[in-house]
Amino acid sequence: MASPRIGSRYVSVQRHDRDVVLTLELTHDLTLGSPRRKRKALGILKRLLRKACTDSLLCSGRTITASFQEIPGMDLRRLLLRIDAAIDGFRAEKLHPKEVEEVLGITALERIRWTKDGRIPQSGTGSFGVGQRSIRFPLHPGDGIAALAGPAGIVEEWRAIDANMRSHMSVKTEP
Repeated sequence: MASPRIGSRYVSVQRHDRDVVLTLELTHDLTLGSPRRKRKALGILKRLLRKACTDSLLCSGRTITASFQEIPGMDLRRLLLRIDAAIDGFRAEKLHPKEVEEVLGITALERIRWTKDGRIPQSGTGSFGVGQRSIRFPLHPGDGIAALAGPAGIVEEWRAIDANMRSHMSVKTEP
């Protein structure tokens, strides 16, 4: 009787005699092109794989490769389910302002202005404390930001609109 196929949505599994090699590529749709998101995803995956007692863990560029010896099928299935759940959770996380700036290639001033006028979607707020003060900042939906980062040139269009508005404003204020 053949053993059931063990698979994952994100990880490729290869068996070599008694060894199992897992390979995961951090694709653009996962990191959205943000170095911060790439580091965060790598950290999550490294922790999961180290807990699973890997024999070897290699990270090169956008690829993580982990190898194990004699891992039982049920344990491998559980590990793959944990990895899939962790990646799904990571994809669902709200983006911090710096990540939005990296993904869209915009400045902090543009992000603030476009968030205030509703061009950049918001999905809540985060905060941190500085002394007695609490600083609040907007969080953004990953899928909404990914749509804006597409090849449509939305950011360039917004910059052109803003430049046109500034030129009209300067003409009206002159005597």
